[in-house]
Amino acid sequence: MRIKPGVDINGLKPEILIALMIAQSVYQDYGAELVLTCGVEADHSPKSLHYVGLAIDIGISSLSRSSAVKISSDLSAKLSDQFDIVLENDHIHIEFQPKENIK
Repeated sequence: MRIKPGVDINGLKPEILIALMIAQSVYQDYGAELVLTCGVEADHSPKSLHYVGLAIDIGISSLSRSSAVKISSDLSAKLSDQFDIVLENDHIHIEFQPKENIK
């Protein structure tokens, strides 16, 4: 795993760190290097979960589109339904967004 220069990981929550570890494993399954491209920094919508440490972006530039689709699908299968996985044009967005209140 590699962290892109300028990415701020300070404040990432345990839930999203678990997702990052699982994503690392999935990338390894495909023989690809995971690159963390966004943590708590960047310019997102005001209510973005990036700002509270509950979302990350991982790069897909070194992957074919079909591999990115498969990795995204594998992530959805391996992470609980409390996570949203969104395949964007240049990254996979992962966020911890429970559908119900967690105690």
